[in-house]
Amino acid sequence: MLPCPSAPPGGRHDGCEPAATAEVSPDPRARAITAAVVVGGLLNFVHIDPIKALFWSAVINGVAAVPIMAMIMHLASHPQAMGEFRIGIGLRLVGWLATIVMGVAAIGMFATMGS
Repeated sequence: MLPCPSAPPGGRHDGCEPAATAEVSPDPRARAITAAVVVGGLLNFVHIDPIKALFWSAVINGVAAVPIMAMIMHLASHPQAMGEFRIGIGLRLVGWLATIVMGVAAIGMFATMGS
């Protein structure tokens, strides 16, 4: 039942409950945003260089992108998953090429990390 701000106190009006008695279920996105704000606020008290944090978040993003791209390419070219919306040969070639380039870049980064 939706809360109805125009309902008289303690009574029903047009099938909705007064806002004071309505049950509100928390949105999971609001919890995620709240957690991000709290973590971001706590990072102010930890002495981390923001540029280094930005660099390492980009490194993690680049490494995590390789398996995600591979899964997306596999699903997008799989007829049982996509049916008539399966990608064509051109997009398949370009997508797998981009996935391979990202993988080589990640391997190259790890190979030269100590240098």
